[in-house]
Amino acid sequence: MMKDRFKSAFIGTLFFAVFQPFGLSEFGMMKWALLAGILGIGLFSCMVSEFLVVYVLRMPFDLSKTPVYTFRRGVAFQFFNVVLLSVAIAWFLDRYACSSTIDNHWSYTNFLGVFAACLCATTTIGLYWRNVYLRMYYFQQLEEAQLLNGVLMERARQAEMNPSGKLPATDSAPEQSTDKVLLEGTTKERLEISVRDFLYAESEGNYVSVCHRQQGTVKRTLLRTSIKRVVSAVSPYAEIMQCHRTFLVNLRQVDRVEGRSSGIGLQMKYCNDTIPVSKSRSTPLDRHPFLPFSRLFVPHFRPFVPSSFHLSQPFVCSEDLS
Repeated sequence: MMKDRFKSAFIGTLFFAVFQPFGLSEFGMMKWALLAGILGIGLFSCMVSEFLVVYVLRMPFDLSKTPVYTFRRGVAFQFFNVVLLSVAIAWFLDRYACSSTIDNHWSYTNFLGVFAACLCATTTIGLYWRNVYLRMYYFQQLEEAQLLNGVLMERARQAEMNPSGKLPATDSAPEQSTDKVLLEGTTKERLEISVRDFLYAESEGNYVSVCHRQQGTVKRTLLRTSIKRVVSAVSPYAEIMQCHRTFLVNLRQVDRVEGRSSGIGLQMKYCNDTIPVSKSRSTPLDRHPFLPFSRLFVPHFRPFVPSSFHLSQPFVCSEDLS
């Protein structure tokens, strides 16, 4: 991360070298010494700003978090950086960049001019890095979507190889439960369905909408209960997972994985509804016992990712990256 900050300092210095504000063009060869001083100030400001963001605001650089977190972290860094740069450069110009024709002495007018120049430079550089980090994030999103789709394709292939239509009963891929699950509301309504017929459940205020199959058709049953009680009722069945604060999903009934800028989406069989997966629950998804073979098929489903992007945690994306 600090390497990127140092690049930003060099780009900012190049910005001042091209536009030569503060009367730098009037200093002849001396302007290069002044630019070197501004570069040193930029490097120092970037290091201090990064330290404040990481250790004071407790916002470490982490691409596994959402773009909103990355944006907020960038804004915090830019705030500290602009303030430090403006004060330091205004002091530097007051000490070393004044002459009989150029007045860079400390004043509110000069400080506002320095602040405007620093704000313009850092905002432009910040937008550049924001696009770079979003692109890296979307590549990670795409990698995970490809990986999980490969898992589902392999599971379908294994099912076709077995006359029974089931996966081999191993520790990593247990057989699907044929038990029935009883879901009860706080009033008299109740729903008893086979686990294999359970598709997903969604919290809707004081109610939970259960999407399930009944005699070959998809039905939605509304129960007056909480998602917490439904989670408790289905807890014995490993194939049913809470993938979001408001959603439960049967991983056996996932048709394919979709990628979005907001995260993973699981498209369900039979109803074609897409269920979101929250960031906090997306990482262990490919390790779930009902999504086997994930590590085996990683090499066959990795998209092209530039070698400069060292991906440690894959995620999902469907955005056009061109």
